[in-house]
Amino acid sequence: MVSIEKEVHEFDIRIDKAISNINYELLAKHAKNYGGLLSNFRDEFPNFEEQGPILIEGYKNLNYIKKLPEVHFGIVDSLDFNARAIKSEIDNQYIILLNKGLLKEFDSINLGIQNISKDKFYIQKPLWLTILFQNLVFEHELSHVLYGHLDWLKEIRSLNLLSEDNKSENLNPKLNYMIQTLEMIADNFSQARIYGWLNNIATNQLIPHIPNYRYQILESLSDSMMCFYALNKLYFNLNLETETKGKNTHLTPRERIVISFHHILTGTKKLEIDIDKDKLIEKSIDKIKMIVLFFRDEFGTPMNADFWDSKNRYLKLNEYCLSLLNNWKAIKPELNKYTYFKMN
Repeated sequence: MVSIEKEVHEFDIRIDKAISNINYELLAKHAKNYGGLLSNFRDEFPNFEEQGPILIEGYKNLNYIKKLPEVHFGIVDSLDFNARAIKSEIDNQYIILLNKGLLKEFDSINLGIQNISKDKFYIQKPLWLTILFQNLVFEHELSHVLYGHLDWLKEIRSLNLLSEDNKSENLNPKLNYMIQTLEMIADNFSQARIYGWLNNIATNQLIPHIPNYRYQILESLSDSMMCFYALNKLYFNLNLETETKGKNTHLTPRERIVISFHHILTGTKKLEIDIDKDKLIEKSIDKIKMIVLFFRDEFGTPMNADFWDSKNRYLKLNEYCLSLLNNWKAIKPELNKYTYFKMN
């Protein structure tokens, strides 16, 4: 049996090699139109460089159906809240870019939660939420790459980019509808990866490069829902009400979190995670309330009264959500031609 020390050493070697192979010239070329590539980032974001390669390493343990691509991760020197996945001009090489503003806001929310929450864990382990935020974004953008979204869009629409500001009223309605379906799919696949990751932490407690922060699966899964809600508030518009604005142009934070609640219940069942579903929903909503309070105090965002007044109303899928779920079933056979992993 291979010792834990040897596994960790070999893992470190693979991550160091992946970092050394990052194509910064390619990253700089594609970041130029969005604010340029942030080169001196290691002091400000010390975990960023290794986080992407660590996640890619995890995909190598899955049953992929074709050789995995090279994915290069970089930071755009822009204070906008955005992230994007790009199919490069080089065969089988892709780019994932996160804006500096998004990463800095993760730190701001993290501090806000430390001040609001009565759970001292967030103060004792301040990196926990930062890593969770980053992984949710990385996994979402990786889903666009690894499940064929970018290759499919390149083929049918000559579009090589997916980003949060793709969601525009100026887009062709049919194309925009397709993009929103892909965004929903990326949410679901990325969160499924996070659930599996968190479950491994809770059950194994000895995984290379994974901090032993959250062994209670109820706490860690509800943390992921809290972070996911916060991300979608950032991506949407902090000054808009989130129930009615944006209807049929892009998913609102309300719609994305409702779909995610349904998905997490399905995911925990599939992974056979022993958890009380009602407690998970209650715990998640309690933590999302902290995000609502944070955005009210930080940005003056209107409070979402439904968290206090009508949980059942908040968790109900509307017609737009249901239509996207049906559209996903319709386009899945097309995406299967491009995906690196078989989709059931």
